[in-house]
Amino acid sequence: MRAHGLLHKRVVLPWAGGSLQFWLSQSLFSGDDIDTGTRALLDTVAERLGDLPVRRALDLGSGSGVIGVALSRLWPRAQVILSDRDALAVAVSALNARENDGFRATAIGCLGVPAARGPFDLIAANLPAKVGEPVLRLLVRQAAAAAPEGHLALVVIRPRQDLVERALQGRARILHRRELRAHTVLVAETATAAPVDPPPGQDGLAAYLRGDAEFRYGGHAVRLWTAWGLPDFDAVPYSLRAAEPLVCGSDLGPRVLIWNPGQGLTACGLAAAEGARPAITVGSRDLLQIETARHNLRRNGVAAAGLHAPSIADATGPGPRCSARFSARYSAVVATHGETDGPWWRWMPEAVDALLAPSGRLLLIGSSTPVDRALRSLREQRSPGERHASRGHAATGMAKEQDRRRRGYRAVLLQRRVRQQRSPE
Repeated sequence: MRAHGLLHKRVVLPWAGGSLQFWLSQSLFSGDDIDTGTRALLDTVAERLGDLPVRRALDLGSGSGVIGVALSRLWPRAQVILSDRDALAVAVSALNARENDGFRATAIGCLGVPAARGPFDLIAANLPAKVGEPVLRLLVRQAAAAAPEGHLALVVIRPRQDLVERALQGRARILHRRELRAHTVLVAETATAAPVDPPPGQDGLAAYLRGDAEFRYGGHAVRLWTAWGLPDFDAVPYSLRAAEPLVCGSDLGPRVLIWNPGQGLTACGLAAAEGARPAITVGSRDLLQIETARHNLRRNGVAAAGLHAPSIADATGPGPRCSARFSARYSAVVATHGETDGPWWRWMPEAVDALLAPSGRLLLIGSSTPVDRALRSLREQRSPGERHASRGHAATGMAKEQDRRRRGYRAVLLQRRVRQQRSPE
């Protein structure tokens, strides 16, 4: 990962007669240490399932990859898949697999269970508690279907235990329960073939859709299918209210990247605005945001590309930037950031230099303090293009056009200015 500050600390886990080392991130679940539920799950797997001939295993919702890497150490000849909807989790899982010699472990981005990578002999998961009951129920059913005549090892918080056990009924037989103060570990043997009802959509989104809602944005009625697991499903957040006239009333040009589109309101509001309809790309580390926004854009007759990366800095791609590549960049970048995105303001100069065309516009949306830090970063830190500018090359700067605030949130529209470097005397 190129983004600064997303890896927080390294911890050691005694395991399988040796030890494993894991990088953790405060932007992921359990960023300070390996949590109690995961440790209990791994102990139970080793005690109850360690003698199984596992050839293919899945760490569902891998986070930092602790479970998947541990499975790879326990069954070194097995193909282990680590899947997560969060691109940062995928990147950290891949890093931890490499650093622990998990050469047969593969980290992928996926909504739900990657059934096409199966069938699996074992699926292990620290089940997410906040995704919503319909999603949690379907994840369990999908897991049972993807491991026919296999095993499931699941840990769940105690208030969700009954829901998970009901979801397993008719699909798997519970062999063991280990009840802790706050968690329960379940080991189950799956049936020959477990039906999934309803079946997931092609993009894995069907289980996440919670309902149809109408929002008033930019003077238009915007209808969205909202998703479980994403905020702002019933009201326009203050941050997007601050940005509303800038999203819908500014000329953002023919090619726009919307970073962190949420439920898709900014993207659909931009598509509904007067004037020429731009080509839209929606990007985020959260695959659910991407697919929800694309789903809602398609509903409004707009096909959008998706960009899945751990941060907007990682979305820029490798290699040097030069003026010959400006034509492939975006005429505007609309970047919304929240508290879990790390110190995103630090890498905005790099992102601007890599993503934004000359005279392109940047719309920053977020809490007032980090937006102010981003503006300071853009003023004080010269971009890579400027640092390495030589005779005849252009240097870049950002000029503020509009600045709006609303209840602790801020939206600032800037335009990229290109000035010719003077050659030294």
